[in-house]
Amino acid sequence: MKRHSIRKLSAIVGTVTSVIMLSTPVSFVQGSEPDDTRQIIHGIEVNDPFRWMELEESDAVINWVKSQTARTTDFTKGADYEAMRARIFELSNFDLQFGAKVHGERLFYLKRHQASPSLELRLKENGVDRLILSSENVPDSTMQETYIAGRNFGGGHWPDRAGNFVVYGYNDGISVEGKLRIIDQRSGLHLPDAIGEVGHGLLSVVWAADSSGFYYYRSRSVPVEDGAGTRTRQLGLYFHQLGTQQSEDTAVIEQADGDRVLYRPYVSKNGKHLIVSRREGLVAQNSYLIYSTKDVMAAPKELFSELGDQFRFLGDQGNRLFFQTNYDAPNGRVIYVDLDRPADLVEVVAETDRSMLVGSSAGGDIIGYADGYILIGYLNDGVPEVSVFDQSGAFKYVLELAPGKTIWGGIQANVGSPLITIGTLSALSPSEVSTVDVRAGAISQEFASPVPINPDDFVIEHVFYNSKDGTRVPMYVARHRSTKLDGSNPALMYGYGMHKWVSFLFYQPHILHWMEMGGVYAMPAIRGGGEYGTSWHQSGIKLNRQNAIDDFVAAGQWLVDNDYTSRTKLAANGSSASGPLAGIVALRHNDLFAASTVDYPVTDMVRAPLFGNGALMTEEYGSLDVEAEARAILDQSAYHVAQEKGCRMPTLIMVGELDRVVLPFHGLKLAGAMQEAQSCDKPILFRMMPETGHNYGGTPEQAATNSAVQLMFLKRVLDF
Repeated sequence: MKRHSIRKLSAIVGTVTSVIMLSTPVSFVQGSEPDDTRQIIHGIEVNDPFRWMELEESDAVINWVKSQTARTTDFTKGADYEAMRARIFELSNFDLQFGAKVHGERLFYLKRHQASPSLELRLKENGVDRLILSSENVPDSTMQETYIAGRNFGGGHWPDRAGNFVVYGYNDGISVEGKLRIIDQRSGLHLPDAIGEVGHGLLSVVWAADSSGFYYYRSRSVPVEDGAGTRTRQLGLYFHQLGTQQSEDTAVIEQADGDRVLYRPYVSKNGKHLIVSRREGLVAQNSYLIYSTKDVMAAPKELFSELGDQFRFLGDQGNRLFFQTNYDAPNGRVIYVDLDRPADLVEVVAETDRSMLVGSSAGGDIIGYADGYILIGYLNDGVPEVSVFDQSGAFKYVLELAPGKTIWGGIQANVGSPLITIGTLSALSPSEVSTVDVRAGAISQEFASPVPINPDDFVIEHVFYNSKDGTRVPMYVARHRSTKLDGSNPALMYGYGMHKWVSFLFYQPHILHWMEMGGVYAMPAIRGGGEYGTSWHQSGIKLNRQNAIDDFVAAGQWLVDNDYTSRTKLAANGSSASGPLAGIVALRHNDLFAASTVDYPVTDMVRAPLFGNGALMTEEYGSLDVEAEARAILDQSAYHVAQEKGCRMPTLIMVGELDRVVLPFHGLKLAGAMQEAQSCDKPILFRMMPETGHNYGGTPEQAATNSAVQLMFLKRVLDF
């Protein structure tokens, strides 16, 4: 399968004339040139003049990208840029440990050595730390010069319950899909088993209790019917028996093309039950299928299928399955279900006036179950606190995290063990790995990454402001201690407000350097996130998305009113799913913001469902099949709004060359539309980040190079 890369594209020149597939009747008007492509959605004519940019392999796109990236390089180069890049690299250049999972006395974890692009899978046992596998030694992985070291891990490894075998994910730099291999940590030898068609951010693996094999979620990339890219096709839930070929794997659940349901497997403590979460796309609401592991082909029991709310499996004791849920509890509660009486929901931990930190499809959940103890992250105005209960619901203690730190990557527990692992981070600390004995709450730090800063040099505040409709919104604001609040400081503000993600300050080397340069950094907890439970999330998505935009704009106004910055020094930033947010700010709020940076964004919200995992996001953005939602999408689709003539603020748009989460064409189309419609001489710049995925780069060098371009752009246009 051909890997998409702007640097290595073959020449394909053509005109896009295919049509978008919607259940709602859509008519098309085609002209003789690509820039005449347009369609009618619910009676509205929608122009798509840069549809040709979806052809990543065309000479026209390759040449446009090269010239635009060269223009951005010229704009940002110089001694200041080199100094920024060097300092950002220094702030990135340390050993990093993450992904830790404890199994008895064994601690499995991933490690990156300073600036090395390679990852290592390591095992710490009885005080001895040893290498199991380096990413440079993955079998059957083909080296390509566009991939540092030829291969990288995906982001997951799954030891079996005994801690002997480890399934790990990787990508060989050629296949769009990831792959799985199994290594015996005792001998360091790989099993011959090789599993393909995994990845796309949807991968989920769980071992059978007897280590005979594992269940995994399977998907593949297929060509887009209308366009030159790819989309994700879910294939279903499979079981792989060790020592067999993938072609022999058992399909527990097979999915038809177009099916948007996602499945996530769990195995009960006693090994008797396969517990499968079932949800439609990335929507929070889900139900469960309970299979007998003795016969997974037999019809499963169904749980919660008629309740229409969110349920998160925590663990089990005998026939009792414990779940966190928002059913009849917008802020969350914990229940159990006895499989002999599946209709009865027995409350264990009652709802409070604080929201449980769980349910985000964008990461950051804090909830777990270990050795009969239930761990729940509560939010106090967006600030996490972890409470521990026994399985009867009796409160035991609060897990004491250091101020300013939050758990990232969830709570990792092993069946039958009182030990869990947690990874914590903060604005000033990139990675700390600790083990916790849940019986006593004792925390033992295993690893901490040193960074070349003095934490006392920085000030982090948690403030509140009122949005346009009077809603009280929390916000983090950070700066260097030497920065005076006199209204003269440059300020960069990031917002997300999607997928119930809870805003918090995490370690970003370029943001630390931004503050060292005298800049203010702000992150408001806008609606669409999960700071105040289900209602906060729902009030910022679909038809309510304007609330999130209003929250973001009001946060900027608060910074100006309180002398953190001024209208001539305030910049907006958004990325990925919040790309439309930053794009709309760049297009409609010149009166408050002076610049905008938009990173690996979704910008064409009409075409987004056709590519990558975009079809799974309609529960957040809305569906073009529903007229009211379609009109809201068109009003907030940055690419379409950008086609209106006007003088727009200086804007930098950056995309990852290898990004398969949000395909690069989104950023290309926004940049093309903004440049075409720009009526003044303020720069609209574009940068293709080479050899980079859905981030600033997979290595410290890449991230330093790309993020320094962003800071240098802001320094130029904000004039400081």
